[in-house]
Amino acid sequence: MRKRIHIVGSPGADTQMLLSLMAAAYQYDDCLMGSESLFQYGGNERRGSLCIGANQSDVNLIEEPFLRDQRLYVIYMARDPRTSVSLVANDRYCFDGQDWLTSDRFATEHQLHPRLCIVKHEDLLRFPVMVQDQLEASFQCLKRVKGFDLTRVAWEAQAGSVDWRMHLPRVKAQLNAYPELSSKLRRYCYEKDDEWRLWFEGVEAEDEMITRKGQPITEALYHWWIKHRYYHQRHC
Repeated sequence: MRKRIHIVGSPGADTQMLLSLMAAAYQYDDCLMGSESLFQYGGNERRGSLCIGANQSDVNLIEEPFLRDQRLYVIYMARDPRTSVSLVANDRYCFDGQDWLTSDRFATEHQLHPRLCIVKHEDLLRFPVMVQDQLEASFQCLKRVKGFDLTRVAWEAQAGSVDWRMHLPRVKAQLNAYPELSSKLRRYCYEKDDEWRLWFEGVEAEDEMITRKGQPITEALYHWWIKHRYYHQRHC
């Protein structure tokens, strides 16, 4: 049965941009475009040796299938947590620090696994050649057709760019609420020292109420079902 490479990531990481680049740069038999979940078709197989896909939110479900399915390879796309908590849609912030930490748990716990490759959203935009070399060094099944061409996705990347320094009260509040985020900045080499904290001098943290909702039992049962459907159709 064929191998699958699936891209997941931090909240706000542009997994679709990476998938578009890979779809143009490598040989494959099937590509699940359009943010299709790994579990949408239950792992249903067609002929061929390689399928690629991407869905950022699959990161919260992928750990068990990743460990169980020896033909599943995962790319985790990290994004600066300060940027993630600054993303806005419909005049509201999209993610908080807990969303970022929950997603990052998978990458942190399995960072040395041979079927996991961790790349940074920012590196892809600045150093696409380096990221492409990193992917090919991690996954020998990738057969290059051409190099990554960022010109075809540059306008999308430009539209999605956010400067967290324009959201200092929000970022300071999130760092106060989730202090572990600060250590992650060094782990992913976003910062090498604490000089970045000078941005927050004299800034008052945004007054916000942070609440976490539990997972409804119906949602938990659905997640159990789609994962086990995947195991059945992948024979793993």
